[in-house]
Amino acid sequence: GRYFPERAGNATYPSAPRHTIAPRNWGAHAKQQTPGPATYTVPSLLGPRVIGKVSAPTYSLYGRSAVGSFFEDLSKTPGPCAYHAVNTGIYKSRAPQFSMLARTSLPQDNTLNPGPAAYNVDQPRKPRGWSFGIRHSDYVARVPTK
Repeated sequence: GRYFPERAGNATYPSAPRHTIAPRNWGAHAKQQTPGPATYTVPSLLGPRVIGKVSAPTYSLYGRSAVGSFFEDLSKTPGPCAYHAVNTGIYKSRAPQFSMLARTSLPQDNTLNPGPAAYNVDQPRKPRGWSFGIRHSDYVARVPTK
């Protein structure tokens, strides 16, 4: 029908929609023999022998345990004071540390400085002196002269 539209029949021509209740390929299904749902045998997925599958509940009865019961000797169990407080600086960032003690003395400058009486206000200042000559220092290279 792709290259020969004249052979396509009524599918290529416009027509009114058709409705049917029965399937179109009813005859093809009647010839097939498929097994019914009861013919399959599925292995059991329940039981204690199948690994990873849930089994039916099983029960075992044991004697009473002394742990957590009314008859437990509580003097043998540790109390709240038996555990030490863990330093939080181990598993968290450490907080800034400070002390709440009072200061015994104020901070001060202990260097020796001249006092107010060491200065004479009435004495005039000398002008800065100038000198012309060679510096005599151990760190300056000496120039040999003839």
